[in-house]
Amino acid sequence: MTYESTAKHQTAYQTILFVILIQALGDTEHSALVLLEVLLCLLLVATIFIQYTLKISKNGLSYHITLFSISIYKKELPAVQIQKIIFKRYGWSTRGAVIQMEKGLNIRIIAFRPVKVYENLVKFAGANNISMSKSNDYQILEKLKPRKAMDYE
Repeated sequence: MTYESTAKHQTAYQTILFVILIQALGDTEHSALVLLEVLLCLLLVATIFIQYTLKISKNGLSYHITLFSISIYKKELPAVQIQKIIFKRYGWSTRGAVIQMEKGLNIRIIAFRPVKVYENLVKFAGANNISMSKSNDYQILEKLKPRKAMDYE
């Protein structure tokens, strides 16, 4: 049982911010502000290419963040180190989960595709005796039938 999922980006907002920064770049006269705006533009372009990956296996989870296929952050999460998984609703119709660790930082799993990643996390928690909780809003999202276009199955 190994599943792999990736997160969806909100590139529309990033593109709008990029256009605004480029337009402001022409209006700036101070060299320090120009440098700051160029750095912000580069950072914004780089964030478009960030990819989040979650692999669910029988014994644990693997969380990976890459930028231009260069590994930025990788964390192996053995099942014994996971304290709790909390399922929440983020935004209007976005499912998400927070993986609370015994030691270290919590991992947020938001807007991952396919949507079955959350069902797989529930199965993983049940198989490894990890406590989990679901908010009322999340349970409402579970009852709604997801649109086929959003599932990417």
